[in-house]
Amino acid sequence: MSSILEQVILYEKEHAGLADSQRPLFHITGKIGWINDPNGFSVYKDMYHMFFQYHPYSTNWGPMHWGHVVSEDLLSWEYRDIALAPDQTYDKNGCFSGTAITLQSGEHALMYTSVNADGKQEQSLALGDGIHYKKFDKNPIICSQDVPQGNSTIDFRDPKIWKEDNRYYAVIGNKDENQKGCILLYQSQDLHHWEFVSTFYRNTENFGTMLECPDFFSLEDKDVLIVNPCSVKAIKDEFSSGHVSALFLGTWNRETNIFEKETCQNLDYGLDFYAPQTILDKKGRRILIGWMQNWNTAQFEHANKLLYGCLTLPRVLEKRGTRIVQNPIEEIRNYYHSDISLQTTMDGEVQLDEVRGRYFDLELSFLNQKNLVFSIQVAKGKDSYFLIEYSQNNNTLTIDRTYDGNVCDTIHVRKKVLYSHNEKTKLRVLVDRQCIEIFVNEGEDVFSNITYAPLEHDEISFITNQKIDVQLQFHILKK
Repeated sequence: MSSILEQVILYEKEHAGLADSQRPLFHITGKIGWINDPNGFSVYKDMYHMFFQYHPYSTNWGPMHWGHVVSEDLLSWEYRDIALAPDQTYDKNGCFSGTAITLQSGEHALMYTSVNADGKQEQSLALGDGIHYKKFDKNPIICSQDVPQGNSTIDFRDPKIWKEDNRYYAVIGNKDENQKGCILLYQSQDLHHWEFVSTFYRNTENFGTMLECPDFFSLEDKDVLIVNPCSVKAIKDEFSSGHVSALFLGTWNRETNIFEKETCQNLDYGLDFYAPQTILDKKGRRILIGWMQNWNTAQFEHANKLLYGCLTLPRVLEKRGTRIVQNPIEEIRNYYHSDISLQTTMDGEVQLDEVRGRYFDLELSFLNQKNLVFSIQVAKGKDSYFLIEYSQNNNTLTIDRTYDGNVCDTIHVRKKVLYSHNEKTKLRVLVDRQCIEIFVNEGEDVFSNITYAPLEHDEISFITNQKIDVQLQFHILKK
């Protein structure tokens, strides 16, 4: 273990307990300081492992380490020592994002982007036993000279690795000579020696610039490619400006080694979501976890914060027609502490005595009456609330944190025309301290958000512009 890694592990242990009062129950954070992208999401030795981009020394992005947590059920996470630190010449400027795979030898392999002092991004390898990891002595394993001529060696990052037909594959984010994002495909027989195969996917639609954090897998009868474009210009109602997460359904053409895209959708319409990773879990489900922040808002400064950034709740991905839907894993129900189930009539503003808190799973449904506007204010207190509003006239859901206590002048409102317009609308709102995740119509549309409302603000108000019947289930969450 290098002295740099020893030092950061010691620092983390000395400061970890200071942030416990700010930590959500089920959303992964660092022990202290800053986190961003999920990394190395995998199943190893019958445990779920999640690593993450980590800078424990402050609540700002800094030289990247890999934090490490493990779980048996994807919800109760146990911290392990930091797995990687920028302690070699080839990763002096950071151990950037990557993925993990279990080898036939039984070792857990981490493939990550190493950034050297000149800013070049290459791909490196570390092997371990689920607790301690040692970097490969012949790193980097995919070097800048392995990038196609004319493509960027500064923007060449975030490998997603998998094994198929006794061969390892990796897709890696890149930018071509025209400054358009692309995904490169590499292959290897032994994990150490890699060769370039093809430009797996090329952005031909002016869809942002660099494509970061790719993920690739199959779901039912389709192949799925997830990419995270940078510097996107807003595209109608589907994509906002900035950094977004896009999911493509299509086919990997095995003759050309090109991904042939058929459909495209935004993975999350909230204010805080980016760079997800997926795994096939022990039950055969495709599970997704993303970074619950976004580079557009990541420079917010908040006094007395010891933690910045977290990861979303795990979500099950399922194919429904040509759309991928997302819903929280069922295991969250094992943490229901108390339950309220009722059918009630609402008109104007309504507060229910037992329906309040900052740790809950709220499920409700209502018929879409003509001209209906139905709002929920959560994390509500004096002069602050987080707003969720459905409008029947234009079939939109709006989220608004303008009045939740945030003191930064930036975009606080998102409005989305819902994917379908059904007779009944179903909303599910999961709140875990500062984390708010909204699932509409059984996961057709999803909104991930951080609220900056004080933790003591725990009221919930329901507001309608006309009398409606509402079916409501309210579950208090507790570990």
